[in-house]
Amino acid sequence: MNDAEPKVTVVIINYNSGRYLSDCLRALQEQRFREFQVVVADNDSDDDSFAAAVQMLKKEGRDGDLCVRLVESNENFAFAKANNLLVADVRTPLVALLNPDAVPDPGWLGNLVKAACAHGDVAMFGSTQIRMHDVSRYDGIGDNYFVVGVPWRGGYGHPLGKIEGVYEVFSPCAAAALYRTEAFRSVGGFDESYFCYVEDVDRGCRLRVSGQKCLQVADAVVHHAGGASSEGKGFAIFYGTRNMIWTFVKN
Repeated sequence: MNDAEPKVTVVIINYNSGRYLSDCLRALQEQRFREFQVVVADNDSDDDSFAAAVQMLKKEGRDGDLCVRLVESNENFAFAKANNLLVADVRTPLVALLNPDAVPDPGWLGNLVKAACAHGDVAMFGSTQIRMHDVSRYDGIGDNYFVVGVPWRGGYGHPLGKIEGVYEVFSPCAAAALYRTEAFRSVGGFDESYFCYVEDVDRGCRLRVSGQKCLQVADAVVHHAGGASSEGKGFAIFYGTRNMIWTFVKN
C-alpha cells in the first residue's frame, strides 16, 4: 500500500466462508490499483474462516502492506445490517462491497474506479462475475428487474461471450459492486428488515427512484463461488421469495 489517501473502502461481510475469505484477501493484495483500504467484519461464524484469514495475513506478512481492519462480532447482524454498520464509518468517496467468496482479478478495483471517474453522474457500478468452479460460464453480468416484480441476475449460467466497455443495467449485484458512498447512504443503505437476499435490488430501486443509474463494467472481473455462506436451500427460498415480494410492494 502506498502513502496516497485512500479513494475506496472495500467492505467484506464474512459468515462461514471457509477458505474463500483468505483467497479473497490474497486477491485484494494483488490489485494493481493501490489507493484503497479494506474492512472485514465477521458475522459470528461457526467455522474458522475469519481466524484463518487473520493468521494468513500475519503469516504471509500481508497485514503490513494491505491496509485492512478486522472486526469480529459475537452476533450475526446478517448481510444488510452488517454492511450498513460498516458503511456508516466509511470516509472515502467510494465504497466497494465484495463477498468473501468473490475473488477479484488484479484489475477489478482499478477498472471500477476508472469507470466511476469517467462517469461522475453515475452512483452504482457492477462487476462481471464468472463462476469460480466453471470458468466457461457467467455467474452474473448485472441485475435486471422485470416490470411485474421479478429480479434476476443477467447472464447467469450463460456461456462466456464477448462483452466490453460499460453498459447500463438496473442495479449491481452486491457480491462485487462499487458505489458513491454518499449516494449509498442517501437512501438509507440496505433495508435491514430483509436480513439477506434481494436487498441489493431493493436499494437499487430506491436509488433509481432518486434519479441515479447503474453501469456494468465489463473488465471489472471477479470469480464468484456463490452460496459459500448459505444457510441452506430452504433458507434461501424463504428470504429470496419474501424479499422479492416486499421489494415490489415497497417500490
